[in-house]
Amino acid sequence: MTISPGISVRRRVSEVPQYAVMHPYSVEIYRIIEGSGTLVTGGLLKMPIAQQTSDDVVRTLHGVDGGLARRVAAGDILVLQPGTPHWFSEIDGDSITYMESRIRITTAPVRYQ
Repeated sequence: MTISPGISVRRRVSEVPQYAVMHPYSVEIYRIIEGSGTLVTGGLLKMPIAQQTSDDVVRTLHGVDGGLARRVAAGDILVLQPGTPHWFSEIDGDSITYMESRIRITTAPVRYQ
């Protein structure tokens, strides 16, 4: 559900494979509203890369090599810098719900891969 441009509420369900994603032009801020899981940040997106849906979304269904795995839960706030791969490697229970703010902050892509 989109609240206003750049702000959405997302619900990820555990029974569906999760994309590992990188946004080369945007910073993202997550506020976990409900549920918990493991979020991996950093590392490298595993190949092959899926077809791009925009110039600011690079994704794969094959996860992340390396990176830092953190447990996240309701109330947590996360800031993901441009070019940072991120992936919910595990979702506890049925789902995790979070508010996402994505703000395009650069005209040149940032890539840590």
